[in-house]
Amino acid sequence: MASIKHGAVTLERIYASPTEQVFTALSTREALLEWSAPSGGWTFSYDRFDFRVGNTDVAEFGPIGGEPYVNETTYLAIEPGRRIISATTIAYRAKLIFAGILTMELETAGNGTLLRLNETGAYLDDADGPDGHEAGWTEMLDGLGAWLKRNRRAA
Repeated sequence: MASIKHGAVTLERIYASPTEQVFTALSTREALLEWSAPSGGWTFSYDRFDFRVGNTDVAEFGPIGGEPYVNETTYLAIEPGRRIISATTIAYRAKLIFAGILTMELETAGNGTLLRLNETGAYLDDADGPDGHEAGWTEMLDGLGAWLKRNRRAA
């Protein structure tokens, strides 16, 4: 039976890196491939990457050897060092399972950066849900923190 569940994920992190470095990690293909890759036998790759307002990235992720999920992200607003707003869809086996809006806000916090993430979306037909997204974002933001620590530059 067709159903839609609405939900939101809201997370905050403070990183001991300047906002410019955090923004670079959120906006460059090489950095994203390093810090956002899932663990536990899953893969992540970009079919297309074009970080500009109005353009769309296409990424695939999923268990090694399994059917991939396809994530399309269209950039709605980009303010370097301040915010990224995007519309995102996720499909599995050519069927839409998620559609949402993602905002990432950056703010100077002492010598570091406060990152606020909010993802609001529609989860379709019980194939996806906010708990899985929160777990995924938590793992990715932890990966971002580790990447920033390895690549730290002074503020």
